[in-house]
Amino acid sequence: MTVNNHLISFLRRHIDISKKHSVLILKNTYVKEYTPLDYFFEKDQIAFVISGVFRSYFHDKEGNEITSNFIKENEIVGDTVSFQLNSDRTQENIYIQAETYCKVVVFSKESRDQISNLIPNWESGFQKIITEILLTQINFQRSIINLNAKDSYLLFMKSNPTILQYISLNHLATYLGITATSLSRIRKDLF
Repeated sequence: MTVNNHLISFLRRHIDISKKHSVLILKNTYVKEYTPLDYFFEKDQIAFVISGVFRSYFHDKEGNEITSNFIKENEIVGDTVSFQLNSDRTQENIYIQAETYCKVVVFSKESRDQISNLIPNWESGFQKIITEILLTQINFQRSIINLNAKDSYLLFMKSNPTILQYISLNHLATYLGITATSLSRIRKDLF
């Protein structure tokens, strides 16, 4: 499936898009590729992930990187809150970095505005997409709060089977709130 078909197919699951609308969307977006360790710095832009995995992270008081999320295929990367609110407010001290080779389709605020003006229900449909993605992420993070380290890892494996082999185990450990040593021990016991 081509990048264009992948994006339009995904959007059609949430928004009523005609062929004419598809052309408009593709005309107002562009494809960008990232290599591992590249940062997603695009201000006033978000991107639909076609392939690959990004991670968002912050630094704790001691300066350690703490992974707050993994963003994978069919998800949105970028500061979705300020983008949707059309705000200059950004998530300070949050970094987004490619874990793997990534291919994305980029939406700028200007392209969003043009698309919104011409496609009925675009704004509500796009908001629904972002809300579903965010709720999935929040629900996962809430579900591991009361789990032990092994069960947290098993739930991650079950919820994210396609990305496990591509992400750093150190990054996964900080995401799950456990040490890398504990994660290695759990993996050794399981396999």
